[in-house]
Amino acid sequence: ARLNLAVMPDLSKRRLATLLQRIQRHLPSLDLTLSDPETPADCRLTLDVLRREDEIFLPLWEEDYVLCVPIDHPLALRERVELHELQAHDFIECPPCEAHQQTLGLLACDRITLNLVAKAQSKGLVMALVLAGAGISFLPDGLIEEEPALRAVPLAGPRMFRRIGLCYPARQTLSPA
Repeated sequence: ARLNLAVMPDLSKRRLATLLQRIQRHLPSLDLTLSDPETPADCRLTLDVLRREDEIFLPLWEEDYVLCVPIDHPLALRERVELHELQAHDFIECPPCEAHQQTLGLLACDRITLNLVAKAQSKGLVMALVLAGAGISFLPDGLIEEEPALRAVPLAGPRMFRRIGLCYPARQTLSPA
C-alpha cells in the first residue's frame, strides 16, 4: 500500500517520529511519502482548525503554548509568569497564530500593551528570533522540547493549546492504513 502524507511545518520532531514508528510497526510494507502541506496528498497531518469542510479530523496529540525564553533570560527561572508581567519584556509576534491573537486580545482587555519588537510568519522563525535574543514569545511546547538553549515558562491564565491530527477526505473510504 502507498500513502502520501502532507505534514505541516513546525511540528514536534519527536512526536512526529513516534507517530511514524507506530505506522511502520503496524504497516511494515507501507510505501510512505512525506510531503509539504502545499503538495496534494492522501491525507494531512495538521491542526484541527485547518480542517477543510470535506475532511474528517482524527486527533493525535495536543501541544500547549508556553512562554518561551532564552535560558539566561530573567524569566527563565520562574515557576510561572502573570500576563501583566509580559509588558516589561520585548515580545516577538506570530500574526498567523491563534494563540498570539488570543493573548493580545486578553492583554488588550486589561489595557496591557506588549513591546512588539519583531514579527515572524512561522513558529520556527519565531523560535530563531528568541534564540537570537531578540525577545520572548509563545510557542508550542512540542517545538521547543529539543532546544536546550530555550526554557518554557508556564503562563498564569487560560490554557492555550493546539490539537494536531490527521485530516482525510470524508468521501474516501479509508484503507486499513
